[in-house]
Amino acid sequence: MEERGKVVRHMWDVYTNNRRIRLPRFWQEAFEAAYEDLSSDVAEVRDAAIAEIANMSLSSFDIQLPPVTHSKVVTSPSY
Repeated sequence: MEERGKVVRHMWDVYTNNRRIRLPRFWQEAFEAAYEDLSSDVAEVRDAAIAEIANMSLSSFDIQLPPVTHSKVVTSPSY
């Protein structure tokens, strides 16, 4: 989860300092909703907002894995 927090902090930095890069919808909406908390002077408030966004980011990204296929191996009888 610590790595997720680092990702959130990095994306927050991009959001606040670089207007040329358009963030994906999830990040835009998360930062707009939590803007007051993320820009708070109280470290605990900022950390709680980052942790909440990190948790939400885990469930928001649906990783599509290729389907598992089972192949049937046919061997010829040995004589």
